[in-house]
Amino acid sequence: MEDAHFCRNCGAPRQGSAGKVAEAPPLMEAEGGSARLLQGGGLYLQALVFFGSRWFRLHILVLLVTLVIKILWFQYPQGWVEGELALLLCYWAVQRMQNSAGCFGNRAESSSSIGCFLALSAVLVLIVGYFSALQVYVLQIEFALGLLSLALLIGQLLLASIAGLVFSSRARDTVLVLLGGSAAVAAVVVALVFDFGEKWSKEQLQSALSVGLFLGVGSMALAATAGAMVVVSDI
Repeated sequence: MEDAHFCRNCGAPRQGSAGKVAEAPPLMEAEGGSARLLQGGGLYLQALVFFGSRWFRLHILVLLVTLVIKILWFQYPQGWVEGELALLLCYWAVQRMQNSAGCFGNRAESSSSIGCFLALSAVLVLIVGYFSALQVYVLQIEFALGLLSLALLIGQLLLASIAGLVFSSRARDTVLVLLGGSAAVAAVVVALVFDFGEKWSKEQLQSALSVGLFLGVGSMALAATAGAMVVVSDI
């Protein structure tokens, strides 16, 4: 019987044999411009989400400190202190959910999760816009930090929208991403009006807050829908 070309003990090819070790195929081969865009865009999105989670925590901490200082220094209308503290708590909670949705959606290439991320980002944009321009007393540092947070959110929205569309494999997924992106764009427009609009009258302020509240509630409903689709698809 002819000797085997490979060692029976270790599996290595014998010297002088014609046996060849088959090369393992690569796990994934990026083909075409969309794959290269996905690979690079996903990395940048992950970096922005990671950096954003740290930055937004710092922003929340600064807002909390300045709010305490303003409470001690200025006279607030009745009920506004509690309202702004509650909004700060919402800022923290929504940011945690947004960060989780973004990390999962990017790593798992889940367009539904990216849609949830975009919808939650719309809520964050509105909250940031409020604290940078519409709260009872706005300090210069709060305005500056608000603009930086808004710029970071816009970068996240751009990369997440591209990634979500690339990840989409069904019409339902594409619709979720488009709806989330549309809500986020609308929130950015509203926030920019908050930040750079002229001096607000009482009626204009109430109208602006009503628009922001309506858009925020709608975005939260969209985020809940997208999150439910993520859960259902995993069952």
